[in-house]
Amino acid sequence: MLIDEAVATVAAVGLAGVALFQLAIAAGAPVGRASWGGKHPGTLPARLRVISTVAVLIWGYSALVVLRRGGVGVVAVPEGVER
Repeated sequence: MLIDEAVATVAAVGLAGVALFQLAIAAGAPVGRASWGGKHPGTLPARLRVISTVAVLIWGYSALVVLRRGGVGVVAVPEGVER
């Protein structure tokens, strides 16, 4: 089980990294060239920033599900949701 926990932790860190990037986008960071197809240099338009806010929730929840499935013991995900 130790390997499963390690793999889940590494995967969750990657997912959390994506969530943090989306959070930076939502907060107005000038990373438009590196996000959402790169069509908007600088800060993204409001509609894409709202979508990034939703993406933060999705990526963050995904990280929690991966940790739970790896046996790390995250309690934030209800039993059976990750199936």
